[in-house]
Amino acid sequence: MCATAEFIQNFGIRDEGTLIEIARLFTQQSGGRTALFIQKFSIKNEGVLIEFAKLSAQQNGWFTAQYIQNFGIKDEAAIIDIAKLCAQQNGTGTALHIKNLGIKDEGTLIEIAKLCAQQSGAGTAENIQNFGIKDEGALFELFLVSLKYDKSVYMQMKNFKPLPGIVNKLADLVEVLKSSDEEEARRIMLYETLSEMVENFSCSDEIKNAINDLTSEIAKYSPHVQREAAIWLVHSLLLMERSESQTIDWIISSGLLRELGNLRHPNLSHLFTTGLFELGASKNKHEWEDFINRTNGLNGLSLLAIPLFEMQEQGVNKQLIFKFINYLSSLDISGHAPLKSVFAVRNLLEAVQLLSSTDILTPEKKSSGFAKFFPKPKKMIKHKLKKMPLQQKGYSN
Repeated sequence: MCATAEFIQNFGIRDEGTLIEIARLFTQQSGGRTALFIQKFSIKNEGVLIEFAKLSAQQNGWFTAQYIQNFGIKDEAAIIDIAKLCAQQNGTGTALHIKNLGIKDEGTLIEIAKLCAQQSGAGTAENIQNFGIKDEGALFELFLVSLKYDKSVYMQMKNFKPLPGIVNKLADLVEVLKSSDEEEARRIMLYETLSEMVENFSCSDEIKNAINDLTSEIAKYSPHVQREAAIWLVHSLLLMERSESQTIDWIISSGLLRELGNLRHPNLSHLFTTGLFELGASKNKHEWEDFINRTNGLNGLSLLAIPLFEMQEQGVNKQLIFKFINYLSSLDISGHAPLKSVFAVRNLLEAVQLLSSTDILTPEKKSSGFAKFFPKPKKMIKHKLKKMPLQQKGYSN
């Protein structure tokens, strides 16, 4: 198909309508390659060219952004729409070639950069300077969006400079976590900067002390162990930097931040961190407090509140969610062998997080899938029998 497009002029076709139909078939079959060979079709109708560019962007954002000029599109609004489609399909390629699209409005560039970050955090972080964004607050937000989807982004924090205030200073220090070498002086500077950041939070001294205690604990770890915990801590404190004092207070007093710190599962800790702050900022957070209080300290079981809250926000059946947490709360967990296992709880956390984070399933499909988390009737009966006195089970002396 690519050969047909590359040598289409050899057929000597002059009818533009026929050429458009061939180009349409080529676009549907070859996606981004259209951007490479579109000029060979000699199409003048800009509306058709915009249509093909959009189809191409949805199939191969990288190629479309790289060769967008081959379409010869002058309509700025159409170019912006195409850029957004490219970003959603391939954030790295779009960030790499964003200058080719000729977009000047900073607000629009910020919007496209956010789409790129959601699709590819690391690729966007590597190429963020190509957007030419000067707004420090916007750059900080883009860093946090990129970091949400890829924890390796913290090593590219300097690419987002200039950043606001003390965060700019922090960007020069986080690289010390790259290696397992001691580099004691720089590590001390890193933790001093984190403590300085905490002092600027608009929360009570009691809450600040709790955060500093956690920071001090992590600082005592050996460099090898410290790395993942410190990455998570930096992520958490950066989110606190953008949070209201009520949100910070609730997150600390709920015990969930410390539960995340104790989880010792880098990927889950990272995935749950942004969700924790969204839960803490929610008006509905108090609905979760009873479950959190009942399950705190039980191998991280209380952290289920985070992905379950996210599913509730997505429109998953609320009654089903609270039926599940009521079921868990009703268990005699101290005597419930599966939930006494750290690995079993982590598996449950991973399963619920996976269901929450997928974009493929509708809320209805997620509700249907979530219903499978409940024990089958026989298992529930068996669980109840275990808790009954012998006489109630039908046994006699």
